[in-house]
Amino acid sequence: MKFLEITLPVHDPSRWVFWLSDRLGTPRVDGTSVRVGWTTLRFTATSDDAPGRGHHLAFAIPTDTIDDAAGRVEAATGQPLLEDDGTTVIDRGGNWASRSIYFAGPENSVLELIEHTARPAAPAPTPSDGPPELLGVAEVGQGVADVAAAGDALAARFGTRLPHGFGDPARRVIAAYGDIDGAVVLARDDRPWYPTQDVLPATGAATVVPEDDTPH
Repeated sequence: MKFLEITLPVHDPSRWVFWLSDRLGTPRVDGTSVRVGWTTLRFTATSDDAPGRGHHLAFAIPTDTIDDAAGRVEAATGQPLLEDDGTTVIDRGGNWASRSIYFAGPENSVLELIEHTARPAAPAPTPSDGPPELLGVAEVGQGVADVAAAGDALAARFGTRLPHGFGDPARRVIAAYGDIDGAVVLARDDRPWYPTQDVLPATGAATVVPEDDTPH
């Protein structure tokens, strides 16, 4: 289920809008929002200055383009990709078969580009020095005190439209609800956010508006 709108509380909305439009080529909607494929990403100002807080967002990209996207992201951001034991392209199997790259974004955020095996492969990319093609926001992270309780709350609101996708079967540490087009990833708020080794919980209070829904 695609997330048509996501609202994130951040310290400096204009910084996020500038960074995403300047680095990743996302079109600006206005001074506090950008368009990322099928998602409008909005930012609201918060005065919360708890140390170590940071958002996690994953942007879907066409299948079979992750290697090309890796070079484009490094060129666009001027920073190396985040690594897991020397590996930058993370290959996953199971029911969430995908390949991902991670990189640092504004305000301690951990951003991700992800291609899913289940998504139809894209045509060969046109040679370009520009940013990668972003299809939409595929994941938004949320740090919570109780993963199972937060998951039950999502199930009560969205029902089968956001099914349990992957994670700890007992939902003690991490659990994702949704599908390859849109998922809320719940993580215990003292868990380091992969692939970092720091305690970097995803910032809570994100609001998502999926297809056929209204804001809450």
